Amino acid sequence: MIALTGNNPFSVKKLLTVNDLTTNYPVYSPCVYNHPDDN
Repeated sequence: MIALTGNNPFSVKKLLTVNDLTTNYPVYSPCVYNHPDDN
């Protein structure tokens, strides 16, 4: 499991798109949206 924080979006994107293309990861994003339609 990978948890997105305010400090690691680039490293998570690099891991998922360049470094490890064969493993499936659940990604937890604790983002809060002001409008439900933005989710």
